[in-house]
Amino acid sequence: MPEGDSVWRAAAALHSGLAGRQLLRSDLRVPALATVDLSGRTVQEAVSRGKHLLIRIGPDPSTGARAVTLHSHLMMEGRWEIEDLDPLAAGSDSPGRRRPGASSARSQRRARPKHTIRAVLETAGTRATASSVQQLVIVAREQEDRLVGHLGPDLLAPQWSAQHLQEAVRRLLERPDRPIAAALMDQSRLAGIGSIYRCELLFLHRLAPQTPVADVPDLQAIVEDAHELLLRNRDSGPRVTTGDPRPGRQLWVYGRERRPCRRCGTPILKRTWDDAAGQRDPRTGLQAPARERPFYLCPRCQR
Repeated sequence: MPEGDSVWRAAAALHSGLAGRQLLRSDLRVPALATVDLSGRTVQEAVSRGKHLLIRIGPDPSTGARAVTLHSHLMMEGRWEIEDLDPLAAGSDSPGRRRPGASSARSQRRARPKHTIRAVLETAGTRATASSVQQLVIVAREQEDRLVGHLGPDLLAPQWSAQHLQEAVRRLLERPDRPIAAALMDQSRLAGIGSIYRCELLFLHRLAPQTPVADVPDLQAIVEDAHELLLRNRDSGPRVTTGDPRPGRQLWVYGRERRPCRRCGTPILKRTWDDAAGQRDPRTGLQAPARERPFYLCPRCQR
């Protein structure tokens, strides 16, 4: 499941394979971008911003058209893969040698159905392919904030600092009555946490998901731990929050329904949590559509 760490890893792999290289072919398979041709441009960098992925591409040398950013969001099933190509394979759909790092361990175990491909970027030696990604959009570089300007502090920001920490806490406290489980998933408060880290963080801090933000004893410690966990897992998978990388021992609660709590032995519960409960759509004023996700907890440790 893509979260801030795996998106960072995908961006790093794309940067390694594409940055500084001229695009020989681009194929963007969404209606709004079907006629866009990025060939001839040079990829400048690939970066993550929370759970968003940005590929920054230079100006068109033939027309002078300005630099652009290709934005994508992995959501639940999206992935980018980067392949090293044989020179004879360039310009064709022949498979290359897949590089590690650009997709999650889970997605690497599955074949990539061609109908899920949304983008192909190819250079003389590499091919990047996006499958099942969402929000595939191109904007002028100076308009990136239209796509990611709403995000809170990025937990994997290169220069993470006390200012980032304080700003994340401030944003969380702007809605003190909100359940902490919903607040941690709100990317406008802090960017990078997904379902797995949310469950693990609330277990580590012995918090019930419905606890109001205002009643959390040490909000700063939760943000600090979130940053530390994502940083530890940034460079490789699978995720480890327990400190024990052995299979079956990496996580405290997530995915461990009915198995004993590692603290107290009580069976772990699996529930469904709606992050939109009680929220209104700012555009319509109506109840926001349900956003239900699995939630794991220890009923004894997290009373």
